[in-house]
Amino acid sequence: MTSFSTPFQTRIVHFQPASEICLLPFAVGSATQHRPSAVVESDNSQDAASILFGKHHMIAVVTDGCSGTHDKLRATCHSSNEVGSRLMAYLVSNFALKLATTNPSLTGEAFLMKLNDKVRKSLNVMLRTFCGSDRLRREMFINDFLMTTVLGCVVSESRFLVFHSGDGVIAVNGDIKDLENNAGQYLANDLIARSDPTEPLPPPLVSSLKLCHSGMTCELVSIFLATDGLSRFARLHPNLLKDFVATEPPPNQVENGLDFLLQEFRQKVACNSNVNLRLDDDATFVLLRRTGTEYY
Repeated sequence: MTSFSTPFQTRIVHFQPASEICLLPFAVGSATQHRPSAVVESDNSQDAASILFGKHHMIAVVTDGCSGTHDKLRATCHSSNEVGSRLMAYLVSNFALKLATTNPSLTGEAFLMKLNDKVRKSLNVMLRTFCGSDRLRREMFINDFLMTTVLGCVVSESRFLVFHSGDGVIAVNGDIKDLENNAGQYLANDLIARSDPTEPLPPPLVSSLKLCHSGMTCELVSIFLATDGLSRFARLHPNLLKDFVATEPPPNQVENGLDFLLQEFRQKVACNSNVNLRLDDDATFVLLRRTGTEYY
């Protein structure tokens, strides 16, 4: 059993409040917990979360940098994919907001294909800067810094979509999906097997960002995105998770779309003696919940 003196914290590595009042009837919050063994091992958390608001949009992304993906790295025991998780959360959320604002009519699949392409091209520019055309250096850099899962959502006035690359836990309107079978399917994999890295990066044939849910915003109640550190909790306590995500956040913990849910989560989950929450990995989630039935 793992106990916490102050379980979970609010650490959103990339947050952008709306420049105007956000008109969507939802609130988004996040919390994260560094795995207990990391203190002894002197490791940083490899999870990250990003939340961006526009007047008519809400974007949330959770990422989990992956260790042990670099067979050719002989000089280190652990990767530094905490860098990649933060970078990917930043890139995916920013490009998602821009695309949702400028291309509102795209289908879910077309949106993710464009989003996938923009993120890949940005990463490829960075690879040229750090590694040039040296294929081995590029491969080592990708494996050591860019291997990370991605779970995200885009919500607008009319529709929403939820997507992922890699594993984790997603629950839309309380329908929980464990993405364990998608472990290792990362966006950065697209950048490794290139015959000539000096050539322009071609468009992806298939998007590494997979559509998980899409629908009409009027039917949306909640979206829960979590790294695999919370997979055990979701598996052992599905009803508690469903109840938590279905609860409308109290008005006094919401400010212009941001849900200050930390104390609520601690009380209902992290410090709940009936749950006995155990973690053997970093655990991070974002939660979007409806705050009303109509637009403001």
